[in-house]
Amino acid sequence: MFLCVLLLGLILKNEIQVESARILGIFPTPSKSHYALGNVLLKELARRGHEVTMISPFEEKHPPPNSSYRDIKLEFEISEADKSSNFFSSDMSNPYLVTLFLNYVGCKMLNATLNFPNVQKLLESEEKFDAVIMDQFVDDGFSYFAHRFGANNILVSTTTAKAWVNPLVGNPAPPSVVADLLLNFPNRMNFLERLQNTIFYLYSVLNIHLYFFPQQNKIIKENLPEARPLYDYLYNVSLVLINTHESYTDPSSMVPVMKNVGGYHVSPAKKLPEDLQKFMDDSKEGVVYFSMGSNLKSKDMPKEVIEAIIRVFAKLKIKILWKWEDDSLPGQPPNLKLSKWLPQQEILGKCLDIIIHE
Repeated sequence: MFLCVLLLGLILKNEIQVESARILGIFPTPSKSHYALGNVLLKELARRGHEVTMISPFEEKHPPPNSSYRDIKLEFEISEADKSSNFFSSDMSNPYLVTLFLNYVGCKMLNATLNFPNVQKLLESEEKFDAVIMDQFVDDGFSYFAHRFGANNILVSTTTAKAWVNPLVGNPAPPSVVADLLLNFPNRMNFLERLQNTIFYLYSVLNIHLYFFPQQNKIIKENLPEARPLYDYLYNVSLVLINTHESYTDPSSMVPVMKNVGGYHVSPAKKLPEDLQKFMDDSKEGVVYFSMGSNLKSKDMPKEVIEAIIRVFAKLKIKILWKWEDDSLPGQPPNLKLSKWLPQQEILGKCLDIIIHE
């Protein structure tokens, strides 16, 4: 009896302490590629015992079992003008006009999110969060959530350490050696490229501080009159997760608060559907995968571009898998297989090359 009491006392004395955090995820961009990074991260945090709330336009159909995972689903109304926007037009190849378009997208996204009833209810509640993890993509106004809840602000950048992220954490990126993402220049630029890059860098800085940040601040004040100015909390960033990896990106400066995490969202590949497996197995020369992603649609490319691509593909001995959003493609050559959806991750490990948008 004495031994039982002693054993029970030792067990109670060595109690196990479990610490979990309350985490708010904000991934408002209506793009699967942006959502995927947040979705994998937030689900894993929930699986490990943290309390997770996710704000996004998508709903998690399979939350981790026995976990505290909550969705606040956004429902954006897309105007006919936005639906008809063609990203393959010549205007969208102009980085200056792309910047203005991103201004429009970021401001519209922030305003729509702050006007969503369940988001307003959350902001008015007495809930507490230890960390806010947010998609860093022309949506700096969402830093207000970290300020509102007194939480650590963690940014997730879907691309390299870019002009939208670097100023927030004081990361040096001199335009003489660091090419802007929208210009598609190599890091080893010639003099003319460095000159163009510097001019665009100055344009970007002026745009951010004279237009974009003031507009984001205006939207916050219109929806939340009691909110403090954006600049009071914009630079309070605890951590930046960058969706790149040292093995395939050009060397660049990164302050300690920035961490490369490229590939963390990749899960074990599943078995290919039988028709795709047969198509790839039958191609002795190999297969090339062609996709414009979830936002850009191949069917929206100019007719002359589509025809030129078909002519080139028809001359190849290899087979092509093309994510094509229409029911048919006039002039489709026999070595080309079309599908409105393709299991990209499973294909990437089995193809010769991929063609994607920059």
